[in-house]
Amino acid sequence: MAETKAFIGTLLIIPENKPTTIILDSEIVYNNFFRLTNDINSISLRDILKFSNNGVYRVLVKEILQTVNLDITLKKIKAHDSDSLHNELDRWIKRFI
Repeated sequence: MAETKAFIGTLLIIPENKPTTIILDSEIVYNNFFRLTNDINSISLRDILKFSNNGVYRVLVKEILQTVNLDITLKKIKAHDSDSLHNELDRWIKRFI
């Protein structure tokens, strides 16, 4: 759930019409983003709530994507890989959660 909240916060601060790459290690956020964006007009509120207990957050993501013109590319990286900067950032974030 923390990854989903962080993703929502990121979406809220991205300027409209500015190409943006978001690098993340959360497979769930990555997969759900593509599930939402591929079928954004055909996915119902009921479908979103069936994704999991984080349905409310996914509704927020869908609303943001539908109302704000964002040019987003997601890049999935392996969690806890040998990237020292990623691992340091991960430790830093966990201090505030």
